[in-house]
Amino acid sequence: MIPSRGHPLAKALGHENHIIKKIDSSDVEDSLKLTPTICESPFDDTSVIPSNIVFSAIKASGYSVALTGDGADELFCGYSSFGNLNKLEKLLDKKFDFLIRFPGKIINGLLSRFRYFDLERLFMNEKDLLVDLSCNGFKKREWQGIIRSDYDPLHYVTTILKDLSGLRPLDKWRILNLKFKLPYQMLYKVDRASMFNSVEARPLFLNNDIIDAALSISSSVMMEDGQKTILKKLYQNQIPHSGWNLPKTGFGWKTNSYEKIFNDEANSFLKRQIKIDGNALLKRRKMHHKRAYYGLFSLVSWLESRM
Repeated sequence: MIPSRGHPLAKALGHENHIIKKIDSSDVEDSLKLTPTICESPFDDTSVIPSNIVFSAIKASGYSVALTGDGADELFCGYSSFGNLNKLEKLLDKKFDFLIRFPGKIINGLLSRFRYFDLERLFMNEKDLLVDLSCNGFKKREWQGIIRSDYDPLHYVTTILKDLSGLRPLDKWRILNLKFKLPYQMLYKVDRASMFNSVEARPLFLNNDIIDAALSISSSVMMEDGQKTILKKLYQNQIPHSGWNLPKTGFGWKTNSYEKIFNDEANSFLKRQIKIDGNALLKRRKMHHKRAYYGLFSLVSWLESRM
């Protein structure tokens, strides 16, 4: 937590036993080096880096159990993707295919030449958009043609979607988050980082009663006043603090030197081992470059550990 926000919050809540850790670049570098050991598999979510630092600080302070907020964004529509999808939802109606989807195939071909424009989602159909949103690292549209394989790594997502026919896109996205991204990305990260530091993480929002209550509220109602508003209103009545008005921020790796972790030498190794050109993938990447570099770093580290 940012000290300027953490101290006033702890004071307002009356918490005397709180931990606020100031993180410097050496903490980040040390944690980055440990991520291959922590994850034991390729994992492209950079938030595992600060997660390890947090659980390490908790352990160093003498605690063995930590409560986490995992599941709140999935249950109460907190991610920015919910807000973005809510705006696009009406355009996903098949009646707009003639006006949007078909001309979009031509427009996308032109836009793909420009690295910093990523407007392809505007022209996707519902299924393709939901699958694209489910990808944390490289999107399928970014690696198609570079990685040649008969295996579809997104078959889990498409299988889940088959059982959700008849639901509106926002409801499908909420369930996809709960069934796919939460267990295989968020909870995996928390479990790995906490257990690495011998800390037991308990995600309090995944209590059965809370899950049942949240899922009894439609996504439409959840999004009436914005992302995660219902949850904020519930807690505002109990915790009066201006922190509720702060914008949602990411919990990832903040750096401008991410390109140092995947260089030409690492790319040559990757091409020798599995015939994948990481630099070609990076050229396809339009946004969130740190995830791309970190994903390749994670893959190379995993391959090296198996040699």
